[in-house]
Amino acid sequence: MFFYTAPSYNRSEEYPGKALKNWSACTPCISTKIGNVKSQKGDGCVVDYTAEILYRTAYKSLRTLGVKKIDSLFLHELISNEITCTIIN
Repeated sequence: MFFYTAPSYNRSEEYPGKALKNWSACTPCISTKIGNVKSQKGDGCVVDYTAEILYRTAYKSLRTLGVKKIDSLFLHELISNEITCTIIN
């Protein structure tokens, strides 16, 4: 079983999280995305790759999904090599 979700897809992490509470089958592979956060104006999402946002959104996903680990963690809308180098370094 594979769950692919992201917090910016409305409540898409809540549904697998609820299902996983009573999950008795083999452990599913879980994938989510980080780096998109709601804009302060409330009119959509903005990309933010700061360490604080990446850390906060990853841990929020863990709590929402009700899991101890996420198998694949992707960045939303990776747009630049420069950003990639900053995150890795």
